[in-house]
Amino acid sequence: MTGEELQKATTYLRENVIRKRQIIDELIPLTSEVVRVSRIHKRTKSKKLIRYQLVVISGNQEVGVFGIGVGKNIEYRLAVKEGINKSKKNLKLITKGCGSRDCFCTTKKHSIPARKTHKVGSTVVELIPGPLKLGLRASPAGKKLLGLGGIEDLMVVSRGNKNNKFNMHKSIYEDI
Repeated sequence: MTGEELQKATTYLRENVIRKRQIIDELIPLTSEVVRVSRIHKRTKSKKLIRYQLVVISGNQEVGVFGIGVGKNIEYRLAVKEGINKSKKNLKLITKGCGSRDCFCTTKKHSIPARKTHKVGSTVVELIPGPLKLGLRASPAGKKLLGLGGIEDLMVVSRGNKNNKFNMHKSIYEDI
């Protein structure tokens, strides 16, 4: 991506103009990952119905964007496609900075600018900016999401129910 294309994409995302998946595909090359797969069983009088529910994350490290989407369908392939489309529509631009007291860098934006806390369900997630070369100190679920967004140094402290990975992802997404 050239500098002009990068600037154009970030201004569109900052103003929240883009809502079409096709425009996002042309502006920003995104990588997508399936994070969670659940099989949902529903029993009716005549038969058993099985559906898939997937949590998909998409992001670009260069631009500093990431999104989260949930896809539900009878077929696995279609659920993945729906999840990717929803995660592309929910893209969020990450404001980067250096909010750590221990770091004295002035030019490199490697973390978030300030400490943030958010609660989804019974999961409380606190994002603490870290000094340079700290790395991502988070659970594997948080590392994937923040790594796709391009954040290098951050500590994630979670309280409450940590078993529900979707609430973890959603609270990190809402926090940033």
